Amino acid sequence: MLFTVVPQNPKPNTKTIAFFPSPSPRNSSFFLAKRQRFPFRTLKCSADYRDQSYNLQVPYPKPSEIPWSKDLCNTVHLIGNVGAPVEIKHLISGKVLAWTRLAVRKSPTDTTWINLTFWDELANTAHQHVEKGQQLYVCGRLVSDTVESDDGKQQTYYKIVVQQMNFIERNYGK
Repeated sequence: MLFTVVPQNPKPNTKTIAFFPSPSPRNSSFFLAKRQRFPFRTLKCSADYRDQSYNLQVPYPKPSEIPWSKDLCNTVHLIGNVGAPVEIKHLISGKVLAWTRLAVRKSPTDTTWINLTFWDELANTAHQHVEKGQQLYVCGRLVSDTVESDDGKQQTYYKIVVQQMNFIERNYGK
């Protein structure tokens, strides 16, 4: 930030003075680069640094601390629209796996697609009750899968392993 003060009636032997902000963030006064004597105008600036009500730092309260919990680590909460019918697979081990996709809208023109994975009882519940187009709340863990393609390049995919699922009420009284 550089301010230049120009005299009201410039004379050939009169020079300009440059003001620089103080290096100390606590002191908002200015110091002169060179001291010279001549009549000059008052600076007009959108922020008057001498004004006591002007504060460069707005105080925001520090967020409160919560106790560490394994359940809070790697927890994702999403609300979105189901983008595909739930597919299910019964594994040889006896476990049940189901999956679908969730469309999460950031704005009317920007949508992010999230892969969802369900296991065991939740997989059966999702397969029976979740349909394409429904609005769904899910809570779960973020998991990454790395796949190597035929040309040797690795691609990382992210999905949510769902631990809790609820339907969102349709509010017709909007």
